[in-house]
Amino acid sequence: MKKQLLITLFCFVCICITNAQEITKPVGKQTTFGFKVGLSGNHFGNQFNDSFTGVEFYAGLFLETSLSENFSIQNELLFSTFTDSYDFIEVPILLKYKISDKFSLFAGPKLDFLINESNDLFQFKPLGISAEIGVQYNISKRFFLEGRYSHSFTKQVNVRSGSSEALRTLRFGVGFRF
Repeated sequence: MKKQLLITLFCFVCICITNAQEITKPVGKQTTFGFKVGLSGNHFGNQFNDSFTGVEFYAGLFLETSLSENFSIQNELLFSTFTDSYDFIEVPILLKYKISDKFSLFAGPKLDFLINESNDLFQFKPLGISAEIGVQYNISKRFFLEGRYSHSFTKQVNVRSGSSEALRTLRFGVGFRF
């Protein structure tokens, strides 16, 4: 528990430092925030043991700070479910590259914190570290669609067969900027 608290505190400090950097701002540099919701396709396992594939819900808040005309940092705080028995808080920190007014690519690390476990079907480790990549399509100045893929570096899921597996997630969602 102490380790989780220290890691959470470290992530919070990193996010604050990232947003507190004072850089000479050219005209048009800004910070935006908003929320997003969508569906997650989760999978772990391989051809030799138990595996799970399911579709679940995610929702959260984001804060995007532009670094230049084409680059920005997007910090997120997401709530996600894995079956009805496991809940996670996810903290991605993404570097975003604007290809055009409509399309952006993003990638970065993500911390996955298990906050609720009410089933013994699978055993999750309380902390996971993942990498995310994705694409965003801006429908308008306020609304956007996104697709992203996440692959865990840590084997966060202990399966009944005794093996540990990395969680992989494919997501599609919609977001709104204020």
